[in-house]
Amino acid sequence: MDAIFVSTPNFTHAGLAEEILGAGKHLFLEKPIGITREECYRVLELAERSNRILMIGHELRYSPYFQKIKDLVSAGDVGRPRMVWTREFRGPFQKKSGDWIQDDRKSGGCLVDKNCHHFDLMNWWVDSRPKRVAAFGGCAVNRVIEGNHQINDHATVSFEYENGVRGTLDLCMFALDFPSEDLEMGVIGDAGMLVTRISRIEILQWKRGSHQKEPLVHHVNAKRGEGWGSHLGFDEIHEAFVNCVRENKPPLTNALDCLDGTLLAIAAEESIKRGAMVNVTYPVYLNGKLTFTENSFTVSNPANGETFARMASVERPAVAQAIQDSHAAFIQWRQLPGKARGEFLHQIAQELHRRRDEVARLMTMENGKPLTQSQGETAMAVDHLTWFAEEARRAYGRIVPHQVEGKRHLIVKVPMGVVAAISPWNFPLALAVRKIAPALAAGCTVVLKPASKTPLCASVFAECVDTVRLPKGVFQLVAGSASEIGKEFLENPLCRKITFTGSTEVGKQLIQGAAKLVKPLSLELGGHAPVLIFEDADVKAAVEGTMLAKFRNSGQSCIAANRILVHRSIYDEFLKLFVAKTMALTVGDGLDPKSQVGALIDAAALAKAEEHVQDAVSGGARLL
Repeated sequence: MDAIFVSTPNFTHAGLAEEILGAGKHLFLEKPIGITREECYRVLELAERSNRILMIGHELRYSPYFQKIKDLVSAGDVGRPRMVWTREFRGPFQKKSGDWIQDDRKSGGCLVDKNCHHFDLMNWWVDSRPKRVAAFGGCAVNRVIEGNHQINDHATVSFEYENGVRGTLDLCMFALDFPSEDLEMGVIGDAGMLVTRISRIEILQWKRGSHQKEPLVHHVNAKRGEGWGSHLGFDEIHEAFVNCVRENKPPLTNALDCLDGTLLAIAAEESIKRGAMVNVTYPVYLNGKLTFTENSFTVSNPANGETFARMASVERPAVAQAIQDSHAAFIQWRQLPGKARGEFLHQIAQELHRRRDEVARLMTMENGKPLTQSQGETAMAVDHLTWFAEEARRAYGRIVPHQVEGKRHLIVKVPMGVVAAISPWNFPLALAVRKIAPALAAGCTVVLKPASKTPLCASVFAECVDTVRLPKGVFQLVAGSASEIGKEFLENPLCRKITFTGSTEVGKQLIQGAAKLVKPLSLELGGHAPVLIFEDADVKAAVEGTMLAKFRNSGQSCIAANRILVHRSIYDEFLKLFVAKTMALTVGDGLDPKSQVGALIDAAALAKAEEHVQDAVSGGARLL
């Protein structure tokens, strides 16, 4: 047996893919790829490792009918595409074994199960990737599943592509008795429009400016499958899979091709639950533009390991261009009065404050810290901005008493130029803003490189900057390879200063690299701080302070307490209280309001913590 067809409940797809591809078999996997982002990326990784053919059951791409629309769009019949849409008004799902389809924990939700291939088709027609989505929906007639896990039976989804095209999808699953096309799709461009009439296997075309009274009708030689596989393209996709296996050629709908359609559906389901817009890909910010690049990397939630977002990334030449653009912007930015520069910082602070709940939630998802701590960090970032907004007008110089007759000594503070800022993952927003705000206030321009584990808050900060129309090039955001970006910062003479918060090891590398151009550095490196508790201390207050010093941000801080030294006269009392309070801490997902300690940033951090414990125990320590 060389290949296996899988058409099972959605929640089994990722597990079966792992088994089948791991056994060296080719796989046809019915849509969706998976019901979470983590499952989708895991299947994609499995396919790449296995070197086996994986075809996803997005059959619509294989139908000559929908291929004709793709050909017309590619040929320019509608001009530049501006909008795509899908309207599906149909009846409810048929009852399935175990009724799993009605439970979003097992099906992924209606938009994932029913519409991922419609999203995929629209992605294909406009040749772009979705970047953000806002959706509304609910459950009007479907039965309620315990814990509010029923699927939505109606939804309106609006989304935007990286190339600027907009899209909509409207779904109603209790419209069986209304006489109309149950599925309509279309593309509108600046030169015309294409609309499906699937019941007759026709495509209707209008051309802008032609004054058509009736549409041009394209008749397509396409057929539906039979029985349960009645969709257009059903027979063609299965035949194509067999041919791919026989000829060892890649399919039109592999996991990578279909990934964006499923991720868009998952993001739409999340948007409905959260009541907020959801980004599928987060942009960098280059010379005044939020930019979606060809390359990107994934971002995972430390609490569950699930990949939940993608961040655009740049190569070294783009970093060099960003520095060049920042240098050009510096000429004008330095000329602005400090008060005017401060006003921009106030506006950014106001926008960040307006989006504080969104930013805090995002920070918890990418960093793992409890939501209350993320809220506090967001407020701290706003405070940094407002503080330095006022300091911008107070860059005072000095007059030094002269030592020689006929001389006057004046000290005037002037901005340095382009500042490269490299921020850490443990406080992804506050420590980034603490670098950006004073540099902008002083009249410098900034290129920020956030940690790759936590780049999303920086991207939202860039959106805040864009909203207030900060002059282009004054602030820019790059993301990607730390070594390549760091080399450009060090070796580019237009970059006049580097500010870095991170490990001592990387700090040493920056010192070595900066020596060639004698480039100034501001470094905040790793700490190894003890807590000292003296005999006259208030023990209860000492315990409270130590709890904060040790467990804030799960202990992932350069000023976190690495060891606690207690005077022997109060040792027993302190130990009893400290152990009791530690045992009472609630550890969990940072989004859970009950959680007091969140997840460590990744598996390597967990392994390091366990290593420290074992080292202490082997050295004579005891677990309490």
